[in-house]
Amino acid sequence: MHARNIRKEDFKALLQLDKKVYPTDSPVTPRNLNAWYKKYPGFGIVYEEEGQLAGMLVAIPLSPKGLQQLVYGKLIESELTDKLLFDKTRDNGLGIHIYHIERLNERKGFYKTCFKDLANVTKGFLEENNWLQMIGISALCTTPEGIGLFENKLGLKENFYASSEHIMERGNEKIIAREREIKSRESEGYKVIVRCKMLTAISFDKSPVWNYFAENLLFKTV
Repeated sequence: MHARNIRKEDFKALLQLDKKVYPTDSPVTPRNLNAWYKKYPGFGIVYEEEGQLAGMLVAIPLSPKGLQQLVYGKLIESELTDKLLFDKTRDNGLGIHIYHIERLNERKGFYKTCFKDLANVTKGFLEENNWLQMIGISALCTTPEGIGLFENKLGLKENFYASSEHIMERGNEKIIAREREIKSRESEGYKVIVRCKMLTAISFDKSPVWNYFAENLLFKTV
């Protein structure tokens, strides 16, 4: 399996994959993606096998302010502007938000490969900027599989706020409903699949996710 940096021609496929699991009315756009990866394309990792898309790990490098506002529910992913992204000329802390992770083949241990590769990307930043500290990692999980990975295997927690968004399904259609909307949607035939969770691991937490970074680099934490 070959890993490479994300490119503009990958944006359409990524957004289609994300819409299937998180059908929000305020989606991330190609303009967002272009802003995220204009300076640091290495945080968007695309995997190919025999010339075909095999998976993605799409992470967003955030400033301390950007990470804080996101994990406290003050803004959503599509509102992550240039001013909230990590800037090595300004910031002494790096936060990483996982926007999307997906395996499109049957390869086992895909997430382990992803996080080792992400650690290597981060290693380059820390070696280049010896004053830089890694402050935390987050993920908005919108599927049972995503919550199982980030909460149960990687040890991220719902630390700062509890989302009221639920993914509901009727047939092949998925929608997002907040707590107050669930009963009316159930009367329309929708069923709750999962409550969305903003999961986080601050750099001093004893979360398994940090093992992938520690094994690949001598990184500094706050």
